Amino acid sequence: MNYEILYIVPNKYSETEIKAVDEKIDSILTDNKAAIIKTDHWGKKKLAYPIKHYDYGYYTLIIFSAAESAIAKITEKLNLNQDIIRFQIVKEIKKSPIIKGKKKIKTIKPSVLVKKEESEAKIEKPKEIKKEEEKGIKKEEKIKIDDLDKKLDELLEETM
Repeated sequence: MNYEILYIVPNKYSETEIKAVDEKIDSILTDNKAAIIKTDHWGKKKLAYPIKHYDYGYYTLIIFSAAESAIAKITEKLNLNQDIIRFQIVKEIKKSPIIKGKKKIKTIKPSVLVKKEESEAKIEKPKEIKKEEEKGIKKEEKIKIDDLDKKLDELLEETM
C-alpha cells in the first residue's frame, strides 16, 4: 500500500543539517521495510501558526510503500524523533476512473417548460413595492428631514 508522509523540520537547522535529518527519516522508513518511491523537498516556508516557538520550517514530502502493520512502528519512531516538529502519514489515494475517462455529466431537465411570455407574465413585484402602492405612496416623493424628525418624535412620545 502506498503512503505519503509530510514532515516539518524547524528552521534552527541549516540546509546541510537538514540532509542528515532526511537521512534519519529515510532510515526509519527502510528499517521498517518501506520502499521509498519519491522524495520532494518543498523548502523553507512560513508556518500557519508558531509550533514549539518556530515560525518557519522546512517541508519534505515522501511517498513510500509499506505494509499496514509497519505504519504504527514508523509513527512511534517519528514521535520520538526530536528533529521534526510535525508530521502526518496518509494513504495515497488512487485516481478515480471517472477522472481519467471523458464521461459526460448528465443534466437534469425541468419537467415542465415555461414559455417566455408566460414566465414574464408571472413575475411579481416585490412585497415592499406592493405595500407602497396600496398606501398610495409614490417612490418619487421625497420626504423632508424635518418631517422625518417630527414623525420620529411622535413615535417616541407614543411609546413612552
